Amino acid sequence: MAKLAAPGGGARYVAPAAGAGVRSALAEVVPTLLVSADGAGSLLVLRTTAGGAAAVAAALDAEAWPEVIGIVAGSDTALVVARSQRARRAVQVRIEALTDGLAER
Repeated sequence: MAKLAAPGGGARYVAPAAGAGVRSALAEVVPTLLVSADGAGSLLVLRTTAGGAAAVAAALDAEAWPEVIGIVAGSDTALVVARSQRARRAVQVRIEALTDGLAER
């Protein structure tokens, strides 16, 4: 399940899409919930809308990217632990590529 912002405000839960040619859950939740991504060393901090961190963390975890050791999520912040600084940068670039102008928000 993924928590998404509802058009009229609040939130709604949707089942992750499955099948060929369908966007991943991460591609669905990141553009809607991610507010910012910033890193230092091997740590990446993802700020989300209120209540969105768990959905983003679960979707990222489901991707099983080899660069990611683990993810800890709170209400509006997820901490991604990467294998190295280079790995963190790669993860950050991949996540930011899923957004529509994250730097402009």
